[in-house]
Amino acid sequence: MLLLTVPQLIFLSGAETALNVSRVTALILLAGLLTLTTSTEAVLDAVERALHPLRRLGVDPERVSLALSLTIRSVPTIMGFHAEIRQAQRARGARGGPWTTIMPLLVMTLRHAERTAEALTARGVR
Repeated sequence: MLLLTVPQLIFLSGAETALNVSRVTALILLAGLLTLTTSTEAVLDAVERALHPLRRLGVDPERVSLALSLTIRSVPTIMGFHAEIRQAQRARGARGGPWTTIMPLLVMTLRHAERTAEALTARGVR
């Protein structure tokens, strides 16, 4: 919340900042509630059904659903990368803050994305 509040206070009034931060907080809480109460497959099916009318405009609901599915499934993997990096840093006695993990995490995430893209290409997904 601090990351949202400070920059907004520079450019907006306190009331506008409070409104914006409360909106984002409410959306995050609702998203958390949705993920706790609904299976991933049900959410992806709903997205696919909702996008079906846009097929005539060139939107491929199956591709969008696949992209969302890959994104959702990548979150735990990336969190695992973060844990690996922190463990390696502790093993070396590094005492950096969260900023010291950004570059290694970015590199590992991009490598993972590259491997995922190669696997999709090998399976004929464009």
